[in-house]
Amino acid sequence: MLGANLAGPTFGIFDATTYFTRANWAYNDLAFQGTCTGNVGGRAPEATVVNAVGTKVDFGPFVAVAANPSAPVDMVDNVLLQKSMPTFMRQQIINAVAAYPVTSLLDRARTAVYLTVSSPRFQTEY
Repeated sequence: MLGANLAGPTFGIFDATTYFTRANWAYNDLAFQGTCTGNVGGRAPEATVVNAVGTKVDFGPFVAVAANPSAPVDMVDNVLLQKSMPTFMRQQIINAVAAYPVTSLLDRARTAVYLTVSSPRFQTEY
């Protein structure tokens, strides 16, 4: 119905509460708070789970191209969103990545990944 204030079905389970929970999870486990060795970061294995290995993300490929702020964003778009990132979203993430100096390539890579995985575009199927 044109002009109706109806949310899409996905937003029946993905609302403000779940958004912040997921964004915090991504921040804590994937981007900045997890342990990081070189270009690999993430949560350590859970001691109570048999054969757990933890959640690890290898930022190496993203770091390798992070000197150019648009390159890790394009790579993340390709890997996580199958090249469906809207132009406005892409530009905003590029601006955030570019805010880090070239000497902080890991921070640039983690920012590109975090901002993408915490976006509604990644959290729901478009």
